Amino acid sequence: VFIVSGESAVNQEINRTETVIPAPQKSVRFDGSTTYARVENQTPFKFGTDQDFSIECMVKAKDWTSDPAIVSNKNWQSGYNPGFVISCTSGGGWKVNVGDGADRVDISGGSINDDGWHHLVTTFDRDGNMSIYHDGELAGSKPMEQIGDLDSPFEFVIGQDGTRSYPHFYKGLLAEIRVWD
Repeated sequence: VFIVSGESAVNQEINRTETVIPAPQKSVRFDGSTTYARVENQTPFKFGTDQDFSIECMVKAKDWTSDPAIVSNKNWQSGYNPGFVISCTSGGGWKVNVGDGADRVDISGGSINDDGWHHLVTTFDRDGNMSIYHDGELAGSKPMEQIGDLDSPFEFVIGQDGTRSYPHFYKGLLAEIRVWD
């Protein structure tokens, strides 16, 4: 599945008849209690007020607690806090949240609590929509042009929020995490 954005990208929908999510060759297990990963060079993950970007990952999870972050650069204690988070939800699904301290946008995706691999993608078009895709299908899209600065004082972290101290850690496998500008 390819999701492309940019001024020269042709806007078209590609229909398919079958979704096959192959298991990745390699993955990392997060134990749900203490494990997370941080990125050494944080410079590429400063998106400021107008940088468009996309994040994708493969997840395989079951039986987590509450709403742990899958990938985040924010303090997830409040959705209004500056930054973004892709997280699990207490209902077995996933969601994406962005905030700038004053405004926030949230979109929920489908269920991922089945111990199967799922491909999750979020596109952040800073003067357009935030859109999420679940296994290649558009799961939701909302305007996000009111969201200002997404830079937070925290790092880009995998398996935990940016503070690295949120009380709920991601539990499951993660693979093929990619960030596109």
